[in-house]
Amino acid sequence: AKIIQNDFRGRFPQTVADLRKLPGVGRYTAGAIASIVFGRPEPIVDGNVKRVLGRVDAEKFDSPRHADAWSWIRAEELVSAAENPGVFNEALMELGATICSPPPAVPKCGKCPIRRQCKGRISGIATLSVKGGTPDPKPVVHHHVMVISRTINRNPHVLMQQRKPQGMWAGMWEPFTLESDAPLSHAELKRILIAPPWPKGLRMSRVADFTHQTTHRQIEFHVMRAAVKTSLKSTSGLWVKVKSALDMPMGNAQRKALRLAIDDK
Repeated sequence: AKIIQNDFRGRFPQTVADLRKLPGVGRYTAGAIASIVFGRPEPIVDGNVKRVLGRVDAEKFDSPRHADAWSWIRAEELVSAAENPGVFNEALMELGATICSPPPAVPKCGKCPIRRQCKGRISGIATLSVKGGTPDPKPVVHHHVMVISRTINRNPHVLMQQRKPQGMWAGMWEPFTLESDAPLSHAELKRILIAPPWPKGLRMSRVADFTHQTTHRQIEFHVMRAAVKTSLKSTSGLWVKVKSALDMPMGNAQRKALRLAIDDK
């Protein structure tokens, strides 16, 4: 906040170059904010995007570094031609997360909207060709997403929290989330959540589960919903109108979780 106030006259930076001057904001996060929030033609590359681009162009790589470098260049070429850069980037990530699955899963080529343009499908290439042997299994982590709602001045609000300035999705926003190495039971979640500042009568309902693949790990998302009626004030988050929350800078997986909980009502 001090850097924004002192270096940018109180205005949130919009370019990748300026965004990367903020602590904890790397190339991926800067591109996500610039394209999704501000509509700038900036690329985003994660494991899903890299896999989609490599398969579509049937590219072969001699090392992971080669794959990374090529993917950023190719992503920049494509997003520069997109009518809506933010929508294009989100669609590319979603395609990799839901259709163009990583091994050992089989990609759902029959459902892919760009299957006719995919050179990898036509040539029978199932994965990116990167030398170095079979990769180690990705570690699995669990994100328990609690979409907590409350009505303020007759408008529905949800509790949002900002992620730490380091690590994955650094500095971006998300619904209230508990992370763990193993799935937490309903009883364990309730025991954690009934502690202050949450009311003892907090009721949770499960909405959906889904898997999100990144370059280095597999994240199992467990989406739940709860509502509070009291005037509690959370010191760990911010109450935001539902429509505004959907426009906040956040990862594709977190936005999916939020939409699932909202659309399920």
